[in-house]
Amino acid sequence: MKTTSFRFGDCRVVIVLLLILCGSRQAKSADSIGVVDPLTATWYLRGSASGTAATSSFAYAAAHWTPITGDWAGTGADTVGVVDPNTETWYLRNSNSTGAPNETFQYGNPGWTPVAGNWTGGVADGIGLFDPTTANWYLRNTASAGTPNSVFHFGAPNWVPIAGDWTGTGTDGIGVFDPTTATWYLRNSASAGTPDIQFQFGAPGWIPIVGDWTGNGTDDIGVFDPNTATFYLRDTNTAGPPDITIQFGLPGFDPVAGDWELVPEPSSAALIIFAGVLLYGKRKR
Repeated sequence: MKTTSFRFGDCRVVIVLLLILCGSRQAKSADSIGVVDPLTATWYLRGSASGTAATSSFAYAAAHWTPITGDWAGTGADTVGVVDPNTETWYLRNSNSTGAPNETFQYGNPGWTPVAGNWTGGVADGIGLFDPTTANWYLRNTASAGTPNSVFHFGAPNWVPIAGDWTGTGTDGIGVFDPTTATWYLRNSASAGTPDIQFQFGAPGWIPIVGDWTGNGTDDIGVFDPNTATFYLRDTNTAGPPDITIQFGLPGFDPVAGDWELVPEPSSAALIIFAGVLLYGKRKR
């Protein structure tokens, strides 16, 4: 650890440069919600999943493309992306704003359902696809064109794929949602096998979403009623009543979730100043 020192009054003050650098460190905040108007490709992102929160809105991509969000740049913040369902071309952007995509590539076959997740525990999210006719998954560790890093079967045809860090390890597992029964089947790893968790939450025809609603490092479940544009979020991956119910958007909009911005941790610089005061208070008299 590199340090520097100097005389201050009658005491010796040691400043740890590493702590100074940590003064600007960012911490992941709780995930929030958003909606996308499929007719205009307008995104509406909410600053918080509960309470009164500021929102931002912007247009990105084209009508009726599939929205997807992820930490494409490894910054700790989730940003927007879309997939053209006719060509399976991905258009990913590293900021939540109007503009050109930072990454454009083709991956998958038309009609497959896109997913995103951190499959390796690395810095940035990778991508994946779910074939709704076979329930086969095709995961890639990076958000780029290429061959799948993992191919396996999990779920059943026409179920909805999801991904999340169910155990708080920093690596995402997978899951499927049966839209006819609103039953969730979660698996702690991105692989074939039996579900680690199974329960019912929501109602038939509702849309599943996933997010870390409490900021504790573990992803939890939620559903979106497309008829009323109401989100029902639960803080644990279990059956039970929602912990948060909030109406946001309009009927027919597509739901999204993510950590749209970073929240600073308490400044380490303040800790340095406090330590300096203590040292100064102990100077020789």
